[in-house]
Amino acid sequence: MAKGVDRLDFNDLMKMQSIMNKSVKNDLAEEMTIDIIAMINQLTFDNKAVLKENILIEGSRRGYDESGVNKCIQNMIRDKTLFEPKEGYIQRF
Repeated sequence: MAKGVDRLDFNDLMKMQSIMNKSVKNDLAEEMTIDIIAMINQLTFDNKAVLKENILIEGSRRGYDESGVNKCIQNMIRDKTLFEPKEGYIQRF
């Protein structure tokens, strides 16, 4: 087989791998988002504020690292899914 064809196949394979990695990362971020919302729902009644530290602890119990949970929470605040009614607390809109 010609070298040019092999190189093209390799480049296509690398592009496909990159696309799949992004897809997996997106799926994991979506799963964490859903889990965080579920945690908030479990820790509060009537959509009241939850101590952010409790979410970090519960996230750790579920296998998430603290920085990932913090980043996810910040993304949800940016996207207006959550807000901070006072420092150290988060709440769903």
